[in-house]
Amino acid sequence: MSITSHMTVSDLDIRDEFASLDVRATFSQVAGILSDKETKTILVVDGKQKEVIGVISEQLFLQVCATGIDPKVALCHEHMAIGILRLLENTPATSALQIIKSESPDAVIILTEQRRFKGYLSPNDYRKLETDYETSAETEVEHDTEEEHDTDTEEDADIGLDGITNFLSQELGAGNIGPVIWQEDGAELEIHNQTLRVEIDEENMIVSIEVSCDQVPLSTMSMVFNLGNDEILNCELIAEESPTGEPMIVGRWGPVLQQTVYDILLRYINQISQNGKEKIEGFYAQKSGLNVRYFDSEKTSQQEVEIR
Repeated sequence: MSITSHMTVSDLDIRDEFASLDVRATFSQVAGILSDKETKTILVVDGKQKEVIGVISEQLFLQVCATGIDPKVALCHEHMAIGILRLLENTPATSALQIIKSESPDAVIILTEQRRFKGYLSPNDYRKLETDYETSAETEVEHDTEEEHDTDTEEDADIGLDGITNFLSQELGAGNIGPVIWQEDGAELEIHNQTLRVEIDEENMIVSIEVSCDQVPLSTMSMVFNLGNDEILNCELIAEESPTGEPMIVGRWGPVLQQTVYDILLRYINQISQNGKEKIEGFYAQKSGLNVRYFDSEKTSQQEVEIR
């Protein structure tokens, strides 16, 4: 599997390796299900709340049984692990990797946009996703190295749209994985920064993110920034007059969110391309991605950094 910036967790195999039991089920029932070699995990469900509230893995089951409990008496809720990470089905796979690494949850549950259960990301699924991502990254680096050898006039460093995506996501959440809540004058906006996506279409960079508030359910807000081309270089982003999305949210929060993303993008470009030494001459969009051109005072020549 090749991991791309457009792949979401719903594209993964999230319907296998698990079964579910009510919170009041006994460990004898757990043992009966885990005897099936294809089932590795029991998701413990609260029937009243109709949601997963815990998990019992094979390893945890054996550890609990080793303490001498009576499996006919011991109940699931007494011994389950409760570190549940919930991700929306449209969460980018690359973002999911980052979140899982940071949180180290006991289980990863995938939800629909209506917050209904859709699937379970098993440890095996996660390990495969991580391996595929590393393989894709290595292939990309090898490709970029070959390109560098083909030119003596430019220095190209492929940073990748994933880098921009992760930077924007973290900065919008002030370091939090998300979602986060913005508050202003008594109004609140829930920003699902873990769902943020970045695309480049001709001269435009399109930033999309899921947001919600009390009056409006989960919806997508998109912002477009024109990056120009290599004919006229400058260090300015040109934003569309207004983001697109649910009118009630865009009208109240669109300008401030757009300005925040604008500032973060400029900070990212400066941070990546300057390395504390070079002066940026300008940046522009190409089909392959975003190029930043800067002036190297030591070599007295122009060089470009490509961000795809």
